Amino acid sequence: MARADRLRQHGFLLLDKPSGITSHDAVSAIRRIFGQREVGHAGTLDPMATGLLVLGLGDATRLLRFVEGAQKRYLGTVRLGTATTTFDAEGEVTESRAIDPPSPAAIEAALNGLRGLIQQRVPAYSAIKVGGERLYAKARRGEEVEAPIRSIEVHALGLLEQRGLDLDLDLVVSKGTYVRSLAVDLGLALGAPAHLAALRRTEIGHFSVAEGHRLDALQGLPEELVPAPAAVEHLPAIVATETEALGIRVGRALTAERVLAALPGLRPEDPFRIVAESGELLAMATPKADRETLAAGPPQDPGLRFYCVLVRPDVA
Repeated sequence: MARADRLRQHGFLLLDKPSGITSHDAVSAIRRIFGQREVGHAGTLDPMATGLLVLGLGDATRLLRFVEGAQKRYLGTVRLGTATTTFDAEGEVTESRAIDPPSPAAIEAALNGLRGLIQQRVPAYSAIKVGGERLYAKARRGEEVEAPIRSIEVHALGLLEQRGLDLDLDLVVSKGTYVRSLAVDLGLALGAPAHLAALRRTEIGHFSVAEGHRLDALQGLPEELVPAPAAVEHLPAIVATETEALGIRVGRALTAERVLAALPGLRPEDPFRIVAESGELLAMATPKADRETLAAGPPQDPGLRFYCVLVRPDVA
């Protein structure tokens, strides 16, 4: 059967991305292999980096935000003594200095200063837009631009091995973290120029690269996909009755009374699932307001805002 004749597929593909291709290249390859256009990815990996790239196909693309927002785990190598334009091994060398390898105590003190909630400046060579243009385009023209500063969280950061001026790290970080910026900051804390020499992503949320597929081994088969609900199964759920499920299929929201009774501790920004009695994922939503506001209003008013409704009116 020709790829173009295949039925549209829905689910997540866990890809072990090789070095040397962009995340966009990976998306293009999966579109060809699976024979469908609706493919997206969560959490960009730079071309140099390898490891877990989660791609969504079909309806699963609508759930990618819940994957992208999860914490991520990496194995990385920071090389001391050399700085580059891009903060990684792909950039041009801007400084090289002979230094002595730091002591284990100095490394631990520097790592400790990077753990927890910290402020991080976005690298000049990044896809973040400033003034409507991506930073890397400005950087390639030689423009000096004040890159934005972000609040990130480094949940875990440890030294696996020291090999002279190479420091092998294991780290778990929040969404939006640039590991190459952490490499530079670690160098600054140790009084040395530094860059990220290697990077491999091993986990995104509960997805692991151990379950990932090699790009050259994919055949575009349904069994290569993880069912779409797997991305959100860790979130709280309201089990809809048969009548409620029929309403949700046409975009009818649950009442404030129903949401309050089912999820009393949820905050307005907290996403939750709505599932059928069969376990089918019907929709993703957030509370329309805080508990006090919902409780003060008419109980039959809508109590949620839909992120997305994943079923169609013609689905029985």
